[in-house]
Amino acid sequence: MQKKESALKPNSTTLKAFFLLLIIVGVIVGVYYFSASFPTPTKFSVNFGDYPPPSERLPDDFSQFIDLSGFIYSFDATSDGKQIAVATSTDLIVYDLQTLNILHSQPLSLRDAQIAFSPQGDQLALSGFSQPKDDAKIHVFILDTSSWKTVYAYDAKAYKGENALAWSLGGKKIAFPDAGGLSVADVATGDIVNRLNGFDVSSFGVSWSPDGKRIAAVDDANDSIRRWNLSRNQWVRLWDPQMLTASEIRWSPDGGKIASGHYGGAICIWNSRNNACEGKIQAHHGWIGSLGWSPDGKELASAASAIRIWDASNGELKSAFGFHEGINYRELEWANANTLITLENQYLNYAPTPIIRVWDISLKKETLAFRGWVMNESADNTGLNFTLENVQTVKDKTLITVSLNFDSPDLALANDWTLRAFATDESKEYELTDVTPPDMDSKIRRVYQTENLAKGAEFNFIVASSNGEELILVQDFSKNPPSFGFDLSALKVGGTKKAEWEISPIVYGWRIYLLDVRKPNDRELIFTFSQDAFFVGAELSNSAITKRSQTLNDDGTFSVSLTFAEATKDRIELSIEKLYFRTSPPFIYFRVAP
Repeated sequence: MQKKESALKPNSTTLKAFFLLLIIVGVIVGVYYFSASFPTPTKFSVNFGDYPPPSERLPDDFSQFIDLSGFIYSFDATSDGKQIAVATSTDLIVYDLQTLNILHSQPLSLRDAQIAFSPQGDQLALSGFSQPKDDAKIHVFILDTSSWKTVYAYDAKAYKGENALAWSLGGKKIAFPDAGGLSVADVATGDIVNRLNGFDVSSFGVSWSPDGKRIAAVDDANDSIRRWNLSRNQWVRLWDPQMLTASEIRWSPDGGKIASGHYGGAICIWNSRNNACEGKIQAHHGWIGSLGWSPDGKELASAASAIRIWDASNGELKSAFGFHEGINYRELEWANANTLITLENQYLNYAPTPIIRVWDISLKKETLAFRGWVMNESADNTGLNFTLENVQTVKDKTLITVSLNFDSPDLALANDWTLRAFATDESKEYELTDVTPPDMDSKIRRVYQTENLAKGAEFNFIVASSNGEELILVQDFSKNPPSFGFDLSALKVGGTKKAEWEISPIVYGWRIYLLDVRKPNDRELIFTFSQDAFFVGAELSNSAITKRSQTLNDDGTFSVSLTFAEATKDRIELSIEKLYFRTSPPFIYFRVAP
């Protein structure tokens, strides 16, 4: 019996094991509590103001440039850095970066085109909008780079100008924006396999994790960064209160870090395991146009008004170059250990000249550059857009293709138009002959012929009315016409009634006001509107109207005269069918390649 009692008592070894287990559990709970309750401390925070700005300036020797036809939208290099593809407003061109031979060229009719080689280089993805404009659909294509045949095509809804393409590391999937969200397509099957909503606009910054399981994207609805796990279809937001909205995102080659560039010029380096911003760099004055990791993931390049390279572990500035007033870099790609490729907007005469430069990092010097047209599109605040589609020299003449398009399908030019071309100093007007083919809609698209334009010549293409008067646009409201009523009981023949009534449609920020109504006789009413130096006419509708006319008055108003089948005595209901308004003649600055 004594032995049995002693056998039930715990010995010292058991007690020690028990207390050791409690200690281990306590440590685990404590670590979890403190890591969950308090943010991970920032490992470094640096400000570029501690360093002098780079002194290198870009050369003005344009003989170093390869001139391209069209306005440059984007570029991409193969992962081995041997080839570069360039998307312009007229062509897709692929170059061998060693020999500069053209490996492939084909016409391209996409606006705001983006391109991306697959990681293996066997396919090239393109996305963009139809040219001329369509109904805000983004078109996505994938070409086989051996045959250059289309192997995938998809149309998605998107917002104008917001456009991104990102391949998974294995090249089996591709992500692209889709009207306030992201879509992921299986390239082999063509199926959309993942979809994520909740973005302010279609994201223009998308990056895959190296393992292909997650995506990071900017333009999240909460001004943060969305990190999305595709396999579980779950997401989290990366957000730091010290950072402005993110403009760019890049996952590091080893997957351990995510770099984000922000408006205001800051860079945040996130730990992808705990989603904490562990490194902060005030890298530039302006917004970050692009980021690029070095192939070994140890350094990070940023592009804004200059190119700067940072040590990703401590934020130390390693190199800076490419600074020049009037330049903004909007794309950057780290092609190999010693080569960066950038796309910039160089602002000359207030017009952007996109230029692609290939940089030797060790020399801080460009080794090659591509230059496209200065500009190819002009838009004003009235909804009229003027596009230069092509300039082609054939023997002793030059053919110029231009088009007009509008922000709304209910908007059009009210008068006929033509194209004029002046030297930038207006010392010469080029004679243009309309040679538009009969099968082309000349209301919106035309071809003009002129003399063989001299190399280096600079001039402006200007849209003008055919009769020499100002350009007038018309907004058609017939699908949903705004209406208003007017009481005529107190209005006698020969009398005028003040109105001061604001009519509901607002056209591009402008309002129209009814000032007064006159009654010259029993069957006629004259409505006077304030045109605010913008509106010049209107068409009013009523089933009893037999005649109508418009008059532009000298006092900054316009009048609409309506004649009715019978005498007007009581209340009258009218609707606005059309509004006419002035627009500034759009122009495009053009420089012939030297």
